[in-house]
Amino acid sequence: MSAEGETQEGWMRYRMLGYINQIVLTQHPPNTIGVRNYRELITLGTGIDLLLQGRLAELGDLMAQRLKALETSFGEQGWQTARHQELIPPQAASLTTEEERRRAARQELAVAKLRQMNMKNKGQGSK
Repeated sequence: MSAEGETQEGWMRYRMLGYINQIVLTQHPPNTIGVRNYRELITLGTGIDLLLQGRLAELGDLMAQRLKALETSFGEQGWQTARHQELIPPQAASLTTEEERRRAARQELAVAKLRQMNMKNKGQGSK
C-alpha cells in the first residue's frame, strides 16, 4: 500500500470525529457551545469511531473514564480535577503532545519552587 493510501486509511478511521470537526463544530464553534459540550462531542465522536473500528476494549476504557470524570465533577462541583481523568486530549488540535505539555508543566513547577526557596533564603539572610 502506498503512503497516500495509508494516510487516507488513517483519516477514514475517524469518520465521526471528521463529521464533528467539519460539520458540527463549523456550525457551532467551541467558543459558542462551551467547553463541556465541546468535550462531550469529542468523547462521543471518539467512542463511535472506536465502535465502528471494533476497538471495544478502548471504547470501554473511554466510557469508564468519562463516567469517573463525571462522578468526580459532581463531588467537587466542577471540572478542575475531573478533566484529567478523561482519555480525550485536552485540546482539539496541537503540535504539542500531552507528554511535552506535562514535561513543561513539571519544569515550570520546579522553577517556581526554586524561586520560592531563593526568596525564602534571601528573607532569612537579611535577619
